[in-house]
Amino acid sequence: SGIVLGGSQPAAVTISLEAMGAIRGTLLQSGTLQPLKGWTVQLNQTTFTGRALPTQYAQTGVDGTFTFPGASVGGFSLYASRRDFVGSASANGQVARGGQLVDVPMIVSITRRVVGTVTGLVTDAAGTPLPNASVE
Repeated sequence: SGIVLGGSQPAAVTISLEAMGAIRGTLLQSGTLQPLKGWTVQLNQTTFTGRALPTQYAQTGVDGTFTFPGASVGGFSLYASRRDFVGSASANGQVARGGQLVDVPMIVSITRRVVGTVTGLVTDAAGTPLPNASVE
């Protein structure tokens, strides 16, 4: 029951509480399965009624774990990345009922940038160096 402000008329109020669960996971490097610390994990959720919820963020700990307590019942997607690395991971899942703990392991393939130097000498057919030659 409730009261309308500014008046004394009783009003029927329907309150709907959404069930909550939790999402946790571990972020690991592919191949070595080394935990990845300090990565950002992004959570996007849609409630069972189809309503999109605000994006949430978490940081992985020293053991590569992350947690989103209070996740809504419904579908979710996770995306993990770090600014100074070329690589990311994503996962999708579902919190099916209130109180459920969904464990999501995520594997990141990190691409190492390969850098190097090319040096050489540009010459004509007779072997004479060509100054200011353009090389593509």
